[in-house]
Amino acid sequence: ETVIVNAIDLSAVVPGLVYAFPSAAVGNQDLIEQTLDQVEVGYRGVVNGNVSIDFAYYYTKTKNDIDFYTAEYYSVSDPPPNWPLPPQFLALLPPLPKAFSYRNIGLVKHQGVELGVRSRVVSGNELFVTYTWQKEPVSEGIDESELNIPSEHLFTLGWTGNYQGFMYGASIHYQSDAYWADVLDSRFHGWTDAVTTLDLTLGYGYRNLDLSLRATNVTNEAFQ
Repeated sequence: ETVIVNAIDLSAVVPGLVYAFPSAAVGNQDLIEQTLDQVEVGYRGVVNGNVSIDFAYYYTKTKNDIDFYTAEYYSVSDPPPNWPLPPQFLALLPPLPKAFSYRNIGLVKHQGVELGVRSRVVSGNELFVTYTWQKEPVSEGIDESELNIPSEHLFTLGWTGNYQGFMYGASIHYQSDAYWADVLDSRFHGWTDAVTTLDLTLGYGYRNLDLSLRATNVTNEAFQ
């Protein structure tokens, strides 16, 4: 058993009051192993020796998916330890988790399409574009509020090159909003905003030695 310490801001009731309470995380020896069936079909072609095209379709099915969930909540009749307010206040707050555990929750189906084009625009320089579409998962035996929903659209535009040993590159990545439900209890579940990030690379190669410096998320975008 592991104890997770949560905190809730009660300053609306008592100015400056932040209360920390324990939540137990308990294992489950009755879990059934999770299994994954996956099929992927792809194609790669080359046009005029300078342009390559990639296409892939994938389908996955996860059975007996293992979920980390809230097994028990505190209540008016069972308040958390050292609760600083009258127990009746608990009825006015979001449910506070008393215990977490693991369970099997049916099956989840994912599918999507990936496309990519890479072109040698001039000697030593390539431009590439990738796009991924992910269908919203289909589930059976799972509360939809507990199901992660990945970004529907992922897009990357990039450029790489080298000149007299110097290597350079830049890429722009976009991902649409996504829903996260695999973090503690419902107070932390929710949608993340769509985000666009920029990566840069600069390096130098000499004989069998390559040195490079990579800057990831140059614009310092905050995202999950």
